[in-house]
Amino acid sequence: MTARRSASTRRRSSAAAAALAATTLAGMIANAPTALAAPGPLTPAFPTVYITQYTNPTTALKQAVQSRLANAGAGGVTISTLGTAATSVNAVGYRVADQYLYGMNGARLVRIASDGSVTDLGAVTGLPVGPIAGTFGAGANADVLYVAGANTSTVYGVDVTTRTVTQTIALSSPVNMADFAFSNGFFWG
Repeated sequence: MTARRSASTRRRSSAAAAALAATTLAGMIANAPTALAAPGPLTPAFPTVYITQYTNPTTALKQAVQSRLANAGAGGVTISTLGTAATSVNAVGYRVADQYLYGMNGARLVRIASDGSVTDLGAVTGLPVGPIAGTFGAGANADVLYVAGANTSTVYGVDVTTRTVTQTIALSSPVNMADFAFSNGFFWG
């Protein structure tokens, strides 16, 4: 009777060990690291300002996010780095249509993804300067990236789909601005 009990106990122990191994393996598979998603559009949940900060030879993409409690008296703005590009990026604007940032590397149009990676989209036809300031328009001009150089009296409208200057706006006098925005039919900088 002792021998049968030992064999029975051994079978239960083997079954328990197999069950434990299967459970452990299933847990390892369920908890295995997954591949990171490809960088995509920027999808802010709260009011956000995107900042590019050039430090030769790289550009850091940062975001300044207003916490959901800031208006209630607690909270404020948090600045964090999303990623770093190995190139110079300037004249950046946020395009609502596809939720990407677009900017300029000299006279070349670039698109910036959520991790700060930069895709060179090519040269812009008709752009005589490497701009330092940029913003997207609104309404019928929501897909136009407006750009301007330093100490300039001209703003250029770039169609980001065709990479072509489609508008040239003469200002009444030269302005020296590092950043500007479009609101209520005016450029503010």
